[in-house]
Amino acid sequence: MDITSSRYRKMDTLDVSFCSEVRDNEGQSTSTTHTDRPKELWFDPWLAAKGDTLREAVQNRRTSTIAATEWFVRLMAEKGVSEADFGRHKGQELIVLAKTERDFRRDAEGNYGPHKKSIWVNYRDTEETRAYRREMEHLNDFLDQADIEFIPDGLLPKVCPSERTLRRYFSCAVRPRKDAFQRNGRIFGGFWLNLKKGRRKNIRISGEPVALLDFSSMFVRLAYATVGQEPPQGDLYDLSGVLKGYDNEEHRDGVKQGFNSLLNGGRAGHKDILKQLPPHTKAKAFRDAVSTRHPALIPLFEGTAIGLNLMFAESRILLSTLDRLMQKEVVGLGLHDGLLVASSAAVVAEQAMQASAIEICGTDLPLKVTHLA
Repeated sequence: MDITSSRYRKMDTLDVSFCSEVRDNEGQSTSTTHTDRPKELWFDPWLAAKGDTLREAVQNRRTSTIAATEWFVRLMAEKGVSEADFGRHKGQELIVLAKTERDFRRDAEGNYGPHKKSIWVNYRDTEETRAYRREMEHLNDFLDQADIEFIPDGLLPKVCPSERTLRRYFSCAVRPRKDAFQRNGRIFGGFWLNLKKGRRKNIRISGEPVALLDFSSMFVRLAYATVGQEPPQGDLYDLSGVLKGYDNEEHRDGVKQGFNSLLNGGRAGHKDILKQLPPHTKAKAFRDAVSTRHPALIPLFEGTAIGLNLMFAESRILLSTLDRLMQKEVVGLGLHDGLLVASSAAVVAEQAMQASAIEICGTDLPLKVTHLA
């Protein structure tokens, strides 16, 4: 049984922490992640690593699963302790400021090359960050009381439906920026966020199957809203007729990744992007095709990277939507560009999403509703 799951309850607790999350008297965040402080598992005989030890996982940038030892499992059974008695502390940090650093190292397969790592950055609390934190606390309290279940499907990893604590992540450059808390802002942490799409159909909200509501080509549409232009009709990622050998069903994911690269200051030349495009496609050919399809966005491809700003707008729309739903006592499970709700609440959720999009970015964003049952 993995210890990382479950609903918080008032009880005598065993504290297990890989990070220090403290605020000083002046409101300075002094959070450090486990990647900053690799430690061996000092809490034997309670818990043990499955696979890599924690130190090995940190060094190799791999996930380490922590599980209860056989002795601890027996002790819990004797004392009547269940999985539901374990959970996250209410006071953990919910607003995270992080920066990405690049280094050169060997991966798990022994290949040497550039790699990215995310590092939490200390910041001084402001009224803005305190408001963000209150917003997340309210959302987490609401989700904690919600009737959310997952029908076991026999697949791994095991899904813990009580893992619902959401954090909001913001991004800063290597040097601090005044607008750091208007960059990114996406939420992470709920069990549904890392769930493969095919498993979402097993989620139940108040006993009901769920519906998926997601905005169509949201990132591109937010880019058009930025330049004050209307996007063309049809699938905005479809490069049929402008990129040689293009097949929308086969190559669309590559276009989506390449588009994100261009909006984030890149050149769409990474091998992971190009291998998803028609064979022998060069980065320049891709950029030319995108520019032909979307001439209004060329200034965004050639100017300052705005990808993180678009993510911030996306996150504001999502959180505004979730707030509207909470006011109606409707449970929503936020995704980056959409959400999951009980099927009976799909119409209410659609109205909330459309209203939030107009409020935040001043335009109506088309969305798709899919009932997953």
